[in-house]
Amino acid sequence: MKTNRALFHLVTCSLLAATTAIGCGDMDATELDEDVWEAESLLMAPSQADADSAINSAYSAWKTKYVTSSGAGGFLRVQRPENANDTVSEGIAYGMILAAYLGDKPTFDGLWSYAKSHLDGNGLMHWQINASNSVIGWNAATDSDEDMALALIVAEKAWGAAYGVEAKTLLGRILQHEVESGTNVLKPGDAWGGSSVTNPSYFAPGYYRAFKAYTGDARWESVAASCYQIIANLNASTGAGNTGLLPDWTTAAGGQASGMGFDYRYDAARVPWRLAVDAVWYGTPQAIAQLDKLNTFWKGVGVGNIKDGYTVSGNLIGQWHNATFVGMAAAGAAVSPDAAFKAAMWNETKNFQSENYYNDSLRVLALLFMGDRMPNPVGGSTPPPSQNAAPSVSVTAPSNGGSFTTPASISIQATASDSDGTVSKVEFFAGAVKLGEDTTAPYAYTWSNVAAGSYAITAKATDNAGATTTSSVVAVTVNDPGQPPVGGGSLSVQYRAGDTNASDNQIRPHLNIVNTGASSVPLSELKIRYWYTSDGANGQQSACDYAVVGSSNVTRQFSAVSPARTGADTYAEVGFTAAAGSVPAGGQSGEIQLRFNKDNWSNYNEANDYSCDPAKTSFANHTKVTLYRNGALVWGTEP
Repeated sequence: MKTNRALFHLVTCSLLAATTAIGCGDMDATELDEDVWEAESLLMAPSQADADSAINSAYSAWKTKYVTSSGAGGFLRVQRPENANDTVSEGIAYGMILAAYLGDKPTFDGLWSYAKSHLDGNGLMHWQINASNSVIGWNAATDSDEDMALALIVAEKAWGAAYGVEAKTLLGRILQHEVESGTNVLKPGDAWGGSSVTNPSYFAPGYYRAFKAYTGDARWESVAASCYQIIANLNASTGAGNTGLLPDWTTAAGGQASGMGFDYRYDAARVPWRLAVDAVWYGTPQAIAQLDKLNTFWKGVGVGNIKDGYTVSGNLIGQWHNATFVGMAAAGAAVSPDAAFKAAMWNETKNFQSENYYNDSLRVLALLFMGDRMPNPVGGSTPPPSQNAAPSVSVTAPSNGGSFTTPASISIQATASDSDGTVSKVEFFAGAVKLGEDTTAPYAYTWSNVAAGSYAITAKATDNAGATTTSSVVAVTVNDPGQPPVGGGSLSVQYRAGDTNASDNQIRPHLNIVNTGASSVPLSELKIRYWYTSDGANGQQSACDYAVVGSSNVTRQFSAVSPARTGADTYAEVGFTAAAGSVPAGGQSGEIQLRFNKDNWSNYNEANDYSCDPAKTSFANHTKVTLYRNGALVWGTEP
């Protein structure tokens, strides 16, 4: 039965006005799912083919970057490169959901086995494990456990009853240890929380209805009811009633939990996705009503202007536009009757490039949901499709560490293949800049008139199903015979402007160290100086928002330049701990995203700053950012 979407929306909202009961709670869950799933037009991509291509490509890239057997005790784990390559149970659960819905049994089994190798006394996974396979964060996190349980139910539909036995065991443990007795308030973990502190982004009422249908345990419906009562309390007592924005943490009464954040930040960003699952799977009026408020708020903000933090009243407190906040908000747009809004949300989410573990993980989950690849597992028995294998690709020319002379002409060649399909194209890049592409083998591109500098060349292959793979980096240097390389060595600094506004309250250089030599260089021996004018006597603060080597391994300090030089009365010196590792021979440090601001957040004038170059919006050599090894200048020119 297909039903008009606008009519479906109107009827469910009318139901909410007429009753305070959980939406459709008295109806058989399986029947309800079948009707609502048919009624709902979920697909937010232009076509299912477009959705599948985006999902498969995103999953392939995510798995390549984050799923590893290293430090996994013979299994697989999801690592966080920016956090010393540790693993959190949340990441294992996200990976299990993706692998189950996308038919990737080897990955699913590896992740689930890893989870079972780190159980606490309640039979639930400890929340944090280090890269050496030792527990460093004790006890369980409820959101991880409920996501794992859902993934196991999906796995049973695809791969057999053994997964269902484990799903039911896990669900019993969640009810026993992570739901508060008497109130049915969802606890944030098995060792703490309840009515005094709970996390709305853990509320997954759509799951709970599926769990009820799957196990026959009616208590799951009570857990869903408790979630919506807490949301109602927040709506009544805070600005959430107007904006739909829920806080990271709350009491069951809707107040601020002691010592916990009460804004819409990185935990709460997941709420729209959680509620959208309940809205799409079951048509629950409370979910749709809250999402309607959120969607109205996002339309007012503008899809391209969504940032990473708001008060529940809607005041902006964040500054970054990223895949976590856009992707999760986009999932909530599934209930909107506004096709243009939904399309904009899909496109904005799809177009994000790789950022970090959390942003990338939630982006793939959002695409999975919006792309109609996350149906209710208790509403049908069709197994997930088999996973498409990603292509392989490697650059065969030029050779790594190659050297050329301006004006250079560099012939780039690559080989690519696909085990279960065909290669549709190979694209060639210098850093983040696309140089060109070739659609037929042998894959090649000639890069002409290349200026002096150091370049990181890669090739990216795309197969007929949209999956992509990027090759290893090939580093080359182009020298100008009229000017010897600055510093005369093998190290250089690449720079791009993190923002191009010369008059705002932050300086945001993004840096990358390139090593064209034959030996690796310990990062702890290196320091970078970024030269600028401080424009006043205020104190200054710094942050490393992202670094491939781990933000915690990047040190920063400010030093005055006396006497002042042209374009600089201050430099920010960036260093590295021993844990940052080395810049490999023929390799690079990877991107380092820095941010400086004054204590009073007044504006800088960067127009006259020595190291600032707003024209460099992609990585390129920059001799006005200097590099030192063991105190000796090895790259660049000081002011």
